[in-house]
Amino acid sequence: MDDRLGALTDLLQQTPSEALWDALCEELARWDPKALAQVALPRVQAELERWPDEVERWADAGPLVTVQRVTGPAALKKLAQAGQPVRWLELRLGAVGERAVPGLVASLQALQPHGLSLEVEEVDDGNGVAPLAELDAPRLRVLTIEAPGLGDAAAENIADNPKLTGLRRLSLAGSGLTSAGAKALAKASHLASLEALDLANNKPGDAGLRALLQSPHIGRLTTLSLAGCGLGPKAAQLLAQSSAVARLTTLELADNRLTAAGRAALAASPHLGEAVKRALPD
Repeated sequence: MDDRLGALTDLLQQTPSEALWDALCEELARWDPKALAQVALPRVQAELERWPDEVERWADAGPLVTVQRVTGPAALKKLAQAGQPVRWLELRLGAVGERAVPGLVASLQALQPHGLSLEVEEVDDGNGVAPLAELDAPRLRVLTIEAPGLGDAAAENIADNPKLTGLRRLSLAGSGLTSAGAKALAKASHLASLEALDLANNKPGDAGLRALLQSPHIGRLTTLSLAGCGLGPKAAQLLAQSSAVARLTTLELADNRLTAAGRAALAASPHLGEAVKRALPD
């Protein structure tokens, strides 16, 4: 382990850069899990606190992200009261009543996570995604919602909250989102910095897709996942004819009903890049 620690120390003495980030990830991938958790990650985390803010955007995922997992409002409050910064928070909620929402919001704002994964297990007297409408979290860059049946509510709460201006990646995969949720996101001017949107395994329909493609606010997307959305040849035509897809480097359309005509339209699109076309499903 001394050799591994020496190699890690040498890396941490270098000037922060994107290349150094990649090298750190590669180095940490060589550590065994126990030594990684007990030795390497604490050492690296202490150094990264001094890195410039620009490094934040490279930390969407990977071995350097410290993940805190909590279940329920009480555990979340206890974590917030501990006063430790949290880069990535995985929060699991059951039924959430209206009276619990202010406390959830206060705890999340105290933690100010860089990434938030919110899993709502059941729907009762509250919907579990209500805190998204009030959350003031300028550091939040990555938001993942796992809440079957609540996709439209989550999308509408996000769209109604102009304080979520820092979002770069948003996932509502498998949440039951329909065209209503897609249209809500399309109208949200504060999502102008969004770079990746995952709506896989939902039902945005042609109307929801059209709204997203015509949105003047969601024009910086480089990654769009629509896998398993039941889209047909009309949706393929909408994508092929829209200049909004020109920036995409990743377009996921697996498990849809595109038909030969739809796939031909995508292949002939003047807006889709050749690398994107080659990766499309046969």
